[in-house]
Order: sequence, then structure tokens, then C-alpha cells
Amino acid sequence: MAIARTTLSASDTIARFGGEEFVLLLPDATLFEASAALARLQRALAQRWFVHEDMRVFVSFSAGVAMRRAGEPQDDLVRRADRAMYEAKTSGKNRINHAA
Repeated sequence: MAIARTTLSASDTIARFGGEEFVLLLPDATLFEASAALARLQRALAQRWFVHEDMRVFVSFSAGVAMRRAGEPQDDLVRRADRAMYEAKTSGKNRINHAA
């Protein structure tokens, strides 16, 4: 999470959402800007080595990006982003996918 905090804007929020998942809230970002921020985060993670059980581990991630629609309940927004993330995972991992 420290890498995400240094990569994202001060107005952005990150929170753990389940075991290996996180939710990023980027309130001031357009869809394009959110995708670019996630791409920067992917690059920052790829440049760092992590150690687990004395072995270097490469970290990658897949992301789903969704813009909140007018009047859309928060649960629906998270569901759309989650669906987009799973589609990114199944299409090859380490990808960013936009929600429908």
C-alpha cells in the first residue's frame, strides 16, 4: 500500500477489499486519468522486488476501472469494477480493464 500511496494523488484513497483485492477511489479523476494512474502504479510495482520466504517475487496486478453513473448505488459501482477486474485477470492478468 505504501507504493500506491506515493504513486496516487493526495485526494485518492486505497482500502483493502477482501484477501488480495483493493479498492482505489479516485474522486477527481476521469476514466482516462484513472486508467493512467493504475498504469503508473503497475510500473512502480514492476520496478520493485519483494521478498517472500527468501525468494524475490515479482508483483503484478489486474484492475477494473469504473466511473460512477449519476444516481448509481455504491454497491453497483463496486460490482461493475469487480467484474471488469475479473475480466482483466481472465484475459491474461496484469491488465487494466474498463467496466461496461
